[in-house]
Amino acid sequence: MPPAMLSHLTVPDWYSTERWSIEVTYIAVDTQPVFFFRIPSSILTAASMLSNLFKQATLASVALATVASAYSTCVVPFGGQGIDDSVAVRALLPNCSSNAEIVFSSCTTYNISTPINFGTLNNVTISILGNLNLPSSIPYVQSLVNATAKQSLYWFTFAGVNVTLQGNQNPSEGFVYPQ
Repeated sequence: MPPAMLSHLTVPDWYSTERWSIEVTYIAVDTQPVFFFRIPSSILTAASMLSNLFKQATLASVALATVASAYSTCVVPFGGQGIDDSVAVRALLPNCSSNAEIVFSSCTTYNISTPINFGTLNNVTISILGNLNLPSSIPYVQSLVNATAKQSLYWFTFAGVNVTLQGNQNPSEGFVYPQ
């Protein structure tokens, strides 16, 4: 659910050359969207226009509630010291490839020992809040590259619509290290 926001909707006045400004405020109360309108009294005389505005706001409220209820957070479980956490990431993907946030937890160092293909994502944020360890063994990585048909390899592959990769604001986390 997006944070509270304030927006202005300008509606043309069919009776004059001036424009009306309607202030629409959105907040979330117990995860339910609530809209507040500040409407100048001159607009209240245009009942049909006001009716259409409330219909649109109701549709927007329903759409936001649907998106909010369908959005999930998927936390990558830490396998432990020396365990390849790539397996856990791949296990999350069937349930987290649409309308989700995939979180690498803060204060955790994940071992990403094998490449991850996230596939096609839709409205997904990948939050790397902890640290990632990648293999430092050149012979190991070269063996993975040699096993591919094109003799090339990407450690993280993803595609899709509205995909965000974000790090940690804490300067002591969010690093990628060789193992």
